[in-house]
Amino acid sequence: MSAIILESQSAEDLKLLVTLANKLGVKSQKISTQQWEDHLLAARIDVGMKTETVNREDILKALGKL
Repeated sequence: MSAIILESQSAEDLKLLVTLANKLGVKSQKISTQQWEDHLLAARIDVGMKTETVNREDILKALGKL
């Protein structure tokens, strides 16, 4: 499976692209900005869960809190 994310300021352009995808038999799904951001955050958490232990100071520095 492959996926593509398209972002546009024009709802009309996106509607055209979805129509074309449907005509070509390509499944499409609209997601909100919040859903996309949640997906990205979850992906980063997954990567972080596979790393070695990190101290509190490094985490705060990475989050821009120090």
